[in-house]
Amino acid sequence: MLKEIKTLTYFNPETKIKYSLYYKKDGAEIVKSALDKKHSAQEKKTLPKECLRNLDIFFGSYDFSVLSTETPELGDKEVIVLEHNGTLYNICSGDSFEGENVFEDIRRYLEVCFDEKLKPVRISYHSFDGGGPEYTFVSEIKGIFTWYCERVYSKADHETLCGAGYEVVYTLYPLRKGKATALISGSSPIAPVEEERIYVEVDENLSIRVL
Repeated sequence: MLKEIKTLTYFNPETKIKYSLYYKKDGAEIVKSALDKKHSAQEKKTLPKECLRNLDIFFGSYDFSVLSTETPELGDKEVIVLEHNGTLYNICSGDSFEGENVFEDIRRYLEVCFDEKLKPVRISYHSFDGGGPEYTFVSEIKGIFTWYCERVYSKADHETLCGAGYEVVYTLYPLRKGKATALISGSSPIAPVEEERIYVEVDENLSIRVL
């Protein structure tokens, strides 16, 4: 999915703020622009590719062939414009599609990228090369938080070691107030499947915690 999406633009006519996300080889760049004539400031931030995989939550089930391909315009409607496989798709807030919170989800996700005050929480699970458990993370309630996963080795020379240990680290970012659950499963050819269900809570100040 992400390899096929080249750019993403989100525009809110009420705030006059546009977010443009550009996918690159080793990550992505997000540009925040104020389109009000009185304010011409731009902010830029680079994100690793891992941070962006959760966008599949928003777009993974869409049938792009039935979405509008009219010339995208930033007018008086809330709009998301995607470039997917060389075609521009214009999704307006008044259109009918799955996921009625998609605009709020995208807006919150992009705002979180710029707001250093919104602190994430991290949970980790131990594994090792050559037989250690492989973990999967399934968010059972969408839109409350977003997340990404990374593998962190304990030793810099892990590639030269046999059975090097590492931590599978999940970083959770708040999106909106609410409660959600997620199921983490670990499977290994030498051990039984392990499962853990976590409970995530985001308060009105967008503070996130794992219960």
